[in-house]
Amino acid sequence: MPPRLHVLGAGRAARVLARWLADAGQCRIGQLVCRRRASAESAAAFIGQGQVAVRPGPMAADDWLLIGLPDDLLDQHEVQELRSRSEQPMLAFHLSGARSAELIRGVAREVASLHPARAFADPERALAQMPGTWFTAEGDDAALECLGACIRAAGGCWQTVEAEAKPAYHAATVVASNYLVTLTGLARRLAAEAGLAPESAAALIEVLQRGTLANLSERPAASALTGPIERGDAGQVERLQAVMEQACPDRVGLLRELGLATLELAIERRGPGSKDAKMLETFTSRSD
Repeated sequence: MPPRLHVLGAGRAARVLARWLADAGQCRIGQLVCRRRASAESAAAFIGQGQVAVRPGPMAADDWLLIGLPDDLLDQHEVQELRSRSEQPMLAFHLSGARSAELIRGVAREVASLHPARAFADPERALAQMPGTWFTAEGDDAALECLGACIRAAGGCWQTVEAEAKPAYHAATVVASNYLVTLTGLARRLAAEAGLAPESAAALIEVLQRGTLANLSERPAASALTGPIERGDAGQVERLQAVMEQACPDRVGLLRELGLATLELAIERRGPGSKDAKMLETFTSRSD
């Protein structure tokens, strides 16, 4: 029989993961604990099972506990109270990308941290995308063995890292996902300056990004680079930079740093070029 999984902090990521594992037959859902009963009821409705609660109840020795609380709440009263119990669940894991399993040491006999590389802004969409999602974990060997088998059986991809490597790992996911959203917003803003309708701009940019990501999946970043900086078209680069800075005067620093980083990638790809100094001047000269 699959383990019974309790959830403390059934936010978007936790409820999607619990539903996905339950649908795959990898667990049975036990308590869904949230400080607000309405949140726990919403999680139960999404998952389709579970006991709504506002405080953790008793847990059996072979149960699992998923802690879906934000990083700065992982030491809140409910977690502290679990450490004082005489009977603890078999294993507990949290979903932080940056914090280690040691943060919940004492909550269960075995502990781990497990981070899914997936955006959970829309739980229904995220649930549909869970197959193939990468999970990066660290913690006690026994917990990792159980969780890894569970994730793989449900259709996920699994890897482990050392605890001290987690901040760098999490930084990589933030740059790849969160900062992509920021860049997309900036690209849409520039498209609006060109008079494109928001729907058309969003569709155009999405198609372009999908092609770029497909190229990146097959080769190193430098080898996937195209465009005027890579070609060494210094005149075009200067004109584009002027347009971008005029349209987004509050993002001049960001745009110039992106240009400099792209120039470095271009040189890595093709070697130094005769127009590189001119492009460097474009990205570093002060605006009047």
